[in-house]
Amino acid sequence: MTKFAAPSPETLQALDTPFGRLTVFGGDEAVTSRALGRYDEQAESELSFLRAMSGEGSVVVDVGAYIGAHTLALSRFVGSDGRIVAIERAREALQLLERNVQANGLTNVRVSADAANVDDLALADCALIKIDAGGAEDVALRGARQTVLRAAPLIYAECASLAGGLKTLAALEELGYRALAHVVAPNPGDREVALVGVLDAHRDRIERYQLRPYEALLAIESADDLAQALLRQGTDNRELLEKLKRAEEALTEAQRLAQQRAQEQSDLRSQLERLHEAFTEAQRQALDRAKEIEALNQRIDYDEKVSMERQTILEAMRIRADEDLFESSGAVESDASAPATREDVVQCCRRILRREAGIAEVEAHLKGAPSLRELVRKLVHAVDADTATTTGPLAWRSVDRREYLAANFTNETRYACFIHHYDFVSETLSNAAIRLLVRNGVALYESRPAAVDYSVRLANPFRGAYEGELSLQFLANDQSMFVTAFSIVPGAVVGLDDPRVILLTRMQGQSRSPTAFRLAAKENRDVAPQAILFAALQGIARAIGVERIVGVQATNLVAYEADKAAILEKAYDEFYASVGASGPHDGFYVWSASTPEKPLNQVKPGHRLRTKAKRAFKAMVANRVSLAWPILVDPEYEFLQLGSRGMQIAVLRDRASALRVELARFAGFTSASLYASLNRVLARLVSRRTRTLKWSRFAMSRSAFER
Repeated sequence: MTKFAAPSPETLQALDTPFGRLTVFGGDEAVTSRALGRYDEQAESELSFLRAMSGEGSVVVDVGAYIGAHTLALSRFVGSDGRIVAIERAREALQLLERNVQANGLTNVRVSADAANVDDLALADCALIKIDAGGAEDVALRGARQTVLRAAPLIYAECASLAGGLKTLAALEELGYRALAHVVAPNPGDREVALVGVLDAHRDRIERYQLRPYEALLAIESADDLAQALLRQGTDNRELLEKLKRAEEALTEAQRLAQQRAQEQSDLRSQLERLHEAFTEAQRQALDRAKEIEALNQRIDYDEKVSMERQTILEAMRIRADEDLFESSGAVESDASAPATREDVVQCCRRILRREAGIAEVEAHLKGAPSLRELVRKLVHAVDADTATTTGPLAWRSVDRREYLAANFTNETRYACFIHHYDFVSETLSNAAIRLLVRNGVALYESRPAAVDYSVRLANPFRGAYEGELSLQFLANDQSMFVTAFSIVPGAVVGLDDPRVILLTRMQGQSRSPTAFRLAAKENRDVAPQAILFAALQGIARAIGVERIVGVQATNLVAYEADKAAILEKAYDEFYASVGASGPHDGFYVWSASTPEKPLNQVKPGHRLRTKAKRAFKAMVANRVSLAWPILVDPEYEFLQLGSRGMQIAVLRDRASALRVELARFAGFTSASLYASLNRVLARLVSRRTRTLKWSRFAMSRSAFER
C-alpha cells in the first residue's frame, strides 16, 4: 500500500475495517478510507495475494508498516500460530502503529523500532517479507540479505516509480531472485505496482494463485518490462464497472435486436414460402393453359392439314378431268393438224398477254406442247380477271397488277418475268415433271432422323399466291412448316447481266407451334427450316446453272404492310444479310448461289464443331437436291403416285406399266402392310436405273433400290 507523509497528530479518528478498528490521523482519513473502503475491491486484490503467499503459521516481516493497515490484515492471515514483525521508523506513525496493535489485541504482532534492518531481527524462519519503504525498497532488501539467504522468503516490495523499481529489481537479482510485477487496479493517476521476488521454491504457490479482476502477474526481465507493467495499471473501478454495465446493456440490446431480426426473417421466410407456393400454382396453371393452347394449335394444324389434303385431292381430280377432256377433244381433231412448235406457243402466249388472242385459238395448238397447257390457261384467265371474269379453273390475278413478284416492277417487267420463267420451265423440265409440280409437287429431299419424317417439296404455289411461280416447302409428317416462293427471271429485270437469276419473293412460316420448329431444328443438326430451304434453293441453282440469287427487300414485297415493317425486315433483310447478301440495290439484295462460309478460324473455338456439323448438313441437303434435279429433266422417267398420301416414285417408262398394274392392288392403303408389300413389289420390278424421290416413305433401304 502507498505510504503518505504523516500529518500532525492533532486529530485522530477511529475507523472500522474488515480486519479490526484502525485509528488514523485526521488529515489522512481521505487516503485511508479510499484505500480500505471506497475501493476495497482493489485493496482486497493486494491483500488476497499476500494471504496466499503467507498462510497460517507463517512468519511475515512488514517493513514500513506505517499505522498498521496491512499489519492488521496479515495478523489475521497467519493466525495465532504465526508471527508478524512490523517495522516502522517514523516516530508518529510508530506510536499509532503500537496503539492499533494493542487496541486490537494482536498478540502475534511484534512492533520493532530499534531494528535498522531485517537482519538485526535474527529470524530463524521467514515466509514473506513485505516492504513499503517510500522508494528505499532496495536499501531494505540489502539490509535483509542474510535473512533472505537463510530463509528464502517470498519478497513483496512496493514500486512507486520506474527509477525506484529498477533499484529494487537490481537488488533482487543480486539475491538470485526472479522478479514478477503484481499489478492491481490503483487509485486514478497512481502508477504504482509491487515487485514480487520469487525462487523456484515459490513456483507452486504462484501457479496456484487465482487472479482477481483487474489483477495481473507479469514477468520482469528488463526496464522495458517494468515500464510496461507500470503503464498497464487500470482506471477507477467505478469507471470499469460502469463500462461493464454499459457493455452488458449494449449486449442485451443487441440480443433483443437479434431476436427481433430473427423474427422478421422468420416472417419474411414464411411470406416467401407463401409467394413461392402461389408462384408454383400460377406456373402450374400457366403450364396447363399452355398445354391447352398447344392442343388447340395441333387441332387447328390438323384441321388445316385435312383441309389442304382435301383441296389437293380436289385439285388433282380437277386436273385429271381437264386432261381427260382435253385428250378426248384432241382425239377428234384431224390427224393432219400439225402440232404447234414451242416458238408458236410462246408467240401465242405473247399475243394473249397483249389481248390479241383468246383461249380457243391457243387450245387448237396445244396438242404438240402439252407441257405448256397450264401456262396458256393461266395467261388466258389472267386476262379474263381484268374483265371481271374470275370463274376459270385457276382464276389468277393479272400479272400486270402490283401484287405480282415485286412492288416496284412495271407491267412490262412482270410480263417478261412470267414468260421467261415458263419458257425456261418448258424447255428444261419433262412434261411428266411439270404435271407432277402442278398436282402434288415432288420431294427433292427426305430424312427421318427420329420419329418424324422431314422433307423438302418443290411445287407450284397455292392458288392465290402471287409472289412466285415455284415454291419450296419444308414439311414434317406431310405438314407444311415453312414455305419459300421464287421465279426464274432474266437478270436484267434486277439490274444484273446474268442470263437468268432466281428471284426469292416469299419466306413464311406456316406452323403455329414454336415447339415443332425447335424440334425440327434439333433433329436436323440445329439447322432451322428456313435455312434448310435456302440450302435446297442453292442446290436448285447449282443444278440449273444459276450463279446468283436475288431477294426482294422487305419494303418492296407485294405483301408489305407498314404496321408489320419490323417483323418483315427481320424475316427478310436480316436473313439476306446473314447469308452474305449485298444491298439493298433498288429494292433487292443479291448474293452468290455458292456464297462461301466464314472461315472456321474466325468462329469462336467453342462453336467450331457445331458450326462445322451444320455446314456439312446444309451442303448435304444442297447436294441431294442437285442430284435429284436430273430426274425432273429426263423425259425417260415417269412419276407414279402411291396410295392416297401423294407419294411418288420415278421409274423408266418401259417399267412403268408393269409397276402400275402391281401397285393398283394397293390403292387407298396407308398402313404398314402397304409398305411391306411395296418392298416386295419394288424389289422385283424396279430396275437399277430407277430412282425414288421420297426415300423415307418406304421401309426399303437405299441399298435395296440399288439392287
